[in-house]
Amino acid sequence: MTGPSKADLLLDALVDHWRHQLTGDTLVAFIDREIDTALRTVGQLTLDQVVTPEQVTATALKYASHWTIEGSIPELVGEIAARLYETTSHDAVPLRNVFDQNQIQEFTGSLIALPAFRRLIYESPLTREWAVELICQAAGSTVLASRIKAEQVPGLGSVLSAAELLMNRFAPDTRLQAEIRIRELAELVVTYFQNRGGRPLDDSALADAAVDLWAEHADTPMSEIGQMVTPDDIEDFLVLAFEFFFRFRQTEYFRSVVSEGVQYFFEKYGTWTLADLLEDIGVGQNDMAEEARRYAPPIIDLLVRNGQFEEIVRRLHAGFFESERVQQILA
Repeated sequence: MTGPSKADLLLDALVDHWRHQLTGDTLVAFIDREIDTALRTVGQLTLDQVVTPEQVTATALKYASHWTIEGSIPELVGEIAARLYETTSHDAVPLRNVFDQNQIQEFTGSLIALPAFRRLIYESPLTREWAVELICQAAGSTVLASRIKAEQVPGLGSVLSAAELLMNRFAPDTRLQAEIRIRELAELVVTYFQNRGGRPLDDSALADAAVDLWAEHADTPMSEIGQMVTPDDIEDFLVLAFEFFFRFRQTEYFRSVVSEGVQYFFEKYGTWTLADLLEDIGVGQNDMAEEARRYAPPIIDLLVRNGQFEEIVRRLHAGFFESERVQQILA
């Protein structure tokens, strides 16, 4: 019987070579060397040399608009949300450990300073309708027991008190007429406040109320705050979110937004090298090396131990060593 051919021996040697290169201390040196080489290579290639806006748009639309999200994915998302809810439902960490007062003050101050927020509060028809509905519901509700908060907005507490008194004077059969009058009154009040939209908001009742609300619940465990939302609420929200996305992604508007976004990205980065692009978005050489060192060693070690590493190397290179040209060289 003849022994292994020279080609087989070379293939064995190649398997041993890569096993040595990709295990132990040599793997770290290999990772650093290859990442450095790869970055030098992509440092000579610009984005628009590698791909076109049309290619990226087609891929984005494929997965955003046409990719079928099977039932298992929404189900998995729902199960994860339920698991997180269950985990946090027993969380005794107080609210102050999650958000401190300075964060609340800074966030509220920044939010109020936004022109878009001012327009939302003082000009939006949705805000108007919500405020009217809130006043109407509060007028005939025991929620008015917390009217102290309303007193921070000049005039609103008095309106609610008058509305409650008015509602209590009506018999059930005439209550509808009272509700109509309350709604008319509420619309007048909301219109009045919206028309005062030019006044400064730095020391507004809204900002003060946000801080007061935080102070009132600062020592409340997160589990109690979380009880305001039930598992059914979370499930309903996820269903609505998925349904909205499934419909929205089929619209022409969504496709135009994706296309415009890709086009702008290429206008800004098309002539940049891939290395500069990676650095600009915050992915540096050290980051890539760190993640490669984190994931590569255990994965490669597993492949070596279960025999798949050798199988992969042989599958990739066996055809080369069996080729006629190599056989002629080794003859």
